[in-house]
Amino acid sequence: METEGACRFREVGCDVEEPGHDAKRPIKHLTLLNGATTDLKRTVEQLETTDTSSLNKFEQLKTSANGVICGSSPAFIWKISNFSDQQRAAKIRISPWIVSPPFESGPNGYRLHAMIAPNGFGEGANKDLAVFVQLTDSPMNPILEWPFARKIRITIYDQRTEFCRRRNLQAVIEPEKVPDNEEYLRCPRKDEQNAPFGLASFCALKVLKDTYVGTDELYIGFDFE
Repeated sequence: METEGACRFREVGCDVEEPGHDAKRPIKHLTLLNGATTDLKRTVEQLETTDTSSLNKFEQLKTSANGVICGSSPAFIWKISNFSDQQRAAKIRISPWIVSPPFESGPNGYRLHAMIAPNGFGEGANKDLAVFVQLTDSPMNPILEWPFARKIRITIYDQRTEFCRRRNLQAVIEPEKVPDNEEYLRCPRKDEQNAPFGLASFCALKVLKDTYVGTDELYIGFDFE
């Protein structure tokens, strides 16, 4: 509730309580208003700076999370050495595929091999990196669920030393339980291997620059959902 006789410009600093005062001192009141406006502008600028700083920190945290092998570690990280030599060998078709050691999806889980075509495969030859997996025979197979239906998240790790600038490459293989996929997803048999399945175009070969091959080494992670 306003005090009787109080100046209308009291909130911006006028403390005179004289009837009719607000009409008698226009210059003083304009000066007070100008000062209050300047203070308000300065406060808004400080808030904008704070918001921008917070947003930048948030983006850095998101980027850092992208660069970390966070949460539970991938089931398998495949280190491929001498990548440039293996890519050259693939170009002249001496060895078009590189095959990983066998690995498990988890304790007592599915056993697989991973394989990549370092110079591409089929229509992606000379253009795209192909990444495939193949289910193999395992002592645990009799107690596992078939056909195989787990999503496989594949990650190629960015090796930049600037942690916050890392941008890992990721893609997911999502098996579909349809009859046409039986040869890929069935329980493997000792007398007949399953066909490999995966991504014929994981990423463009031109993307695999120094940040992903480091000292001529490529790191690929495989995780299961």
